[in-house]
Amino acid sequence: MTATAVFEASLARVAKAPSAREIGAVIDALAAAGGAHPRLPVGAAARAAGKSEAPHRAVRFLKMVGKVLNVESYPVLTLADGDRGAELNTSLLHQQFLSEGS
Repeated sequence: MTATAVFEASLARVAKAPSAREIGAVIDALAAAGGAHPRLPVGAAARAAGKSEAPHRAVRFLKMVGKVLNVESYPVLTLADGDRGAELNTSLLHQQFLSEGS
């Protein structure tokens, strides 16, 4: 997913974006949680990318991941429960990044 042209373009437009490896680690961790809208605590999602579990740092990091993934403001990665949980919309993820014709 992080090797697509759409992802590369989205990553390039976000200043100080996390690395493709870090974003891929967050996606993998959330996808492993299962379901159409897998959810993890923000600390666990950030830890998957090797980032701090401190709530304010984890939220800041995941908001940057969201800036890359939420192409045209579609909610691919959202923070829920008062920024305590990270949720991935897997169908939008595939639609935005794996449908090269988009």
